[in-house]
Formats: sequence, C-alpha cells, structure tokens
Amino acid sequence: MRSLFSIFLVLILNAGPLHAQIVMHNGEEIDSVLLSPECKPAKDVNGRIFTGLEIPAEFKGGPAAWFKYCNTHFNFDAVESKLPDSVNVFTDSVTIKFVVTRKGDICQIRYLRGNKLLLQPALELIRGTAAWIPGQNGSRYVHSFRTLCIDVHIDREKKVREVLRKTDSYWKYNDRILR
Repeated sequence: MRSLFSIFLVLILNAGPLHAQIVMHNGEEIDSVLLSPECKPAKDVNGRIFTGLEIPAEFKGGPAAWFKYCNTHFNFDAVESKLPDSVNVFTDSVTIKFVVTRKGDICQIRYLRGNKLLLQPALELIRGTAAWIPGQNGSRYVHSFRTLCIDVHIDREKKVREVLRKTDSYWKYNDRILR
C-alpha cells in the first residue's frame, strides 16, 4: 500500500502546470494558461497568462525600436556560417511565442514555426531584450503571450544583413490590426 501511495505521489508531483483553460473576464471567455514556476512572477490573482488583451504587450519604443534592436543584436554570423557557399541570397523567417509577465519580464520562449536555422539566434535575441511594456486588461497589467515573426534577409553579394521591417510581423499574431 505504501509503495502504491509513493507512486501516486510521484505522479502528482511530476505533473506539470495545467495547459489550457477558459476563464471569464468582463463577461467574456478568454483562453488562458497557468504560469509555470519558471517565470517566477509576483503574487497575482490566479497567475494566469492571457491571450486576448485590450492592450497587448509591447517592446519599449514600439515597432521602430524593436526592429532597430533586432538589426543591432541579431546574430547574423551564426546564420551565415551555416549557409552553404552556393547560397548568395537567403530570406526566411521564424515565429517565436513567449510570455511577458506583468512586470515586463520575458519567459517561456517557444519556437512555433519557420526555418530552424534561425531558431537559436532568435531565442538569443528575445532572451537579450530589456523589460517589455506588459499587456493590459481592464487598466491592470497582466501576464500575456506575445508572438513575433522574425524575417531575416542576407545577401552576400550586396553585403546586406537585416531583419526585415514588416509591421505585420510585429502585430499579426497579437490581436491587433496594423497601425
């Protein structure tokens, strides 16, 4: 009996956080996910991560500052070193999803889709950002998901290496129409 209880206890302790819930907010159903301990957020009502927001989380300075940061900090050398010599022009993208806590910290960074050649430099780029402006619901800051598509263009002949400035890449997946 004791060993059965031990196995049951181990199974419960190893179970991760719940991953999909619907919660009510201002009379509307909203998808949310419980925060993982990795984020270490301050005590918060319910510790939820929201996907539908009145104001989505944003990089300080908005899209212009985001693309400037990307072009300054993206590791183009890592991508270019993995390209075959026969490739002179490379253009592709990677989509990353992460949590912006109500304090603006970044955690739970995940690859969604795109060229895996860009994955490691994109993860390093996101991890290296300073605090973000958190998303808001009902005039209070909340933990929220943020999704970004990072479009990279490398042209060896013209010596061009850039993260393309596509406003659609910044807002598309975040319940926001282009500004």
